[in-house]
Amino acid sequence: SPPNATVFPHIYRPAYLHHPSTQWVGENLSQYVWAYALFRALCDEFEFRFGKPHKSSALVHYLGSFEVITQIPKGEFDAPPQCMPKQYHHIDTMKAYRDYYRGDKMYFAKWERGREAPAWVYDA
Repeated sequence: SPPNATVFPHIYRPAYLHHPSTQWVGENLSQYVWAYALFRALCDEFEFRFGKPHKSSALVHYLGSFEVITQIPKGEFDAPPQCMPKQYHHIDTMKAYRDYYRGDKMYFAKWERGREAPAWVYDA
């Protein structure tokens, strides 16, 4: 059985266990809390745009629970990994991801349902 099946029985089946971002989130509590806040914001954004909760939002309470967070080791926050072509890497992770999205990912980006594109989309 997967390594987290007994500790995290309510979560979807494990996926991408060896992906650098997955590894980074589970490395320590500081990074987990950052990813958890992003997860909550994404759930809120989905509900704003579509008028209903995303299926994953059912996990918000559980993923923020004492039961979960006490299983994650404490540690210092380190910037998320830059999982993109090397040409976009930068000392500033946010700049790297923004450049990557402007350069390679805009084909799927949509701002609709009451949202305008963020300013960084047009800034270089």
